[in-house]
Amino acid sequence: MLKLEVNKLREDYEVEEILLMGDFNARIAEEDIESISLWDEDNEKIRNSKDKVINEEGKKLIRFCEEENFDLLNGKYGEDYEGNFTFVCSNGQSVIDYMLIAGELRYKISNFKIEDRSLSNHMALSIELKIEAPSREGGKEIKYGRGMKGNKRIVWREEEKVNFNNLLEDKMSVLLQMGIQEAIDNNFDKAVKLLYHSIERASRSMMHSLNGQRKIENGSWHDLECIESKKRYKKAYRKWRGSNSRDDKEAFLNLKKEYKDLLLVKKKTFAKNELNKLNVLISNNNISAAWKEIKRVVKWEKKTNEIGEDDWLRYFNKLMRKCMGAESPYTCGAGINERYNEILDEDFKLEELRNFIFKLKNKKSAGVDGIPIQCWKELSRKESWLKILVKMFNGMRKKFRIPDSWSSAILVPIYKGKGDEKDTITIGAYHSYRA
Repeated sequence: MLKLEVNKLREDYEVEEILLMGDFNARIAEEDIESISLWDEDNEKIRNSKDKVINEEGKKLIRFCEEENFDLLNGKYGEDYEGNFTFVCSNGQSVIDYMLIAGELRYKISNFKIEDRSLSNHMALSIELKIEAPSREGGKEIKYGRGMKGNKRIVWREEEKVNFNNLLEDKMSVLLQMGIQEAIDNNFDKAVKLLYHSIERASRSMMHSLNGQRKIENGSWHDLECIESKKRYKKAYRKWRGSNSRDDKEAFLNLKKEYKDLLLVKKKTFAKNELNKLNVLISNNNISAAWKEIKRVVKWEKKTNEIGEDDWLRYFNKLMRKCMGAESPYTCGAGINERYNEILDEDFKLEELRNFIFKLKNKKSAGVDGIPIQCWKELSRKESWLKILVKMFNGMRKKFRIPDSWSSAILVPIYKGKGDEKDTITIGAYHSYRA
C-alpha cells in the first residue's frame, strides 16, 4: 500500500525528493539500508538503536526502503546518534517511529533528533533541512529588514514610545545619508525599502518573537502550576534518557501522567467558571458582553477554500468593470492614467496626510510590512519624516506608478455562511495592503 502511494506521488508530481515520517509499527533493531548511505564509503557510520528487537513489520520496512531507494535517519544522523526510543509506555519502550528520505533531500539534512514535545506516548521526530528559497525577480518578493522575517513581528508597547521617538531622530539622519531623497526621485522601490528598514530598526525594542514563551493571560487555564509541572516531567525525561534505568523511566512516566491529569482538571475548572460567567451575563440580559466572552474563549473553526488565483482574477476584473461602467474596457489597473480630476489629483499636503494617519484605528492588523498603526502615528508627528512620505506620494502620483511591493496584499476569503464555498460570489474578501 505504501509503495503504491509513493509511486503515485512520484508520477503525479514528478518528484524524487520525498520525506516520510510517522508510526510504522516496525522494529528493525540496528539493521540498516545496505544500498544507500548518507556518507562516503570511507566515512560510513554504523546505525545505532536502543531497541534491539526486529519484527516482521521491520523486515518489510527494510525491503521497502531498499526497493524504493529510501534511507532512514534514526540512529545514524544528527543528535539521534544513539537511536533513542520513539515510543515509551509503562509496559516498555521501542523504536517504531521513523523518518525516511529519498532523492537529493538526503544531502540537505543538517540535524535530526527525537524530542518529547507532546503528551502522547510517541515522541516527536524533529528534522532541520538546509533549503535555499528561490530568488524572485521583478519586485515580486522583497524583504525589508528583520521585521519582515516570519518568526518576528513588531508589537506596539506604550512604554517604548519615548525610545522609539528618539531612534526615529537618529534614523532620519542615516536615511538622508543613504540617499532617500535621490531614491524618491529615481527609484520608488529602493525608497520604500530604505523607509521600511529604518522604521523597523527604530522599532527593534518592540520586536516580538512568534516562537517565544507563551504569555500567561488573565483567565487562562494554563497557569504557572502547569508550567512548573511540565518542567518537572521534562527534566525527568532528560534524566531517563541519560541513565536508561527502570526507576528513572517510571519517575518520568508518573510525572508525565501527573501533568496530563493536571491539564484535564485545569480545563474542566476553567470551562465551569466560564459557563458560570455566561449564565450570569445572560440572566442579566447583557447579551453583548456574553458574546464577547464567547468569542474570547471559543476557538472558531477556520474554513479554507480551494478558489484558484485565476478565479479571483476574473472576479476582480469583473468587479472593476462594473464599478467603471458596464461597457468599460478597463481591467484591474488598466487605463487609470487616462482620467484626471483637478481636485483629486492636486499635490498631497503635510497636514492632509497627518490628519489621515491620525484617523486610522489603533490595534488593527498590520499590512504585509508588519508595521503597526501606532508606529505610523508617532512617525507622522515628526515633520522631517512626514515630508519624506509626502514627497514619495506626490512623486508616485505624478509618475503614475507605485512600488512593485505595494502591488501585493494579504487576501483572506471569508465565507458568508450560505451558497457554494468554492464560489467567489459567496465569498467576501478581506484585503490587508501595505500601510
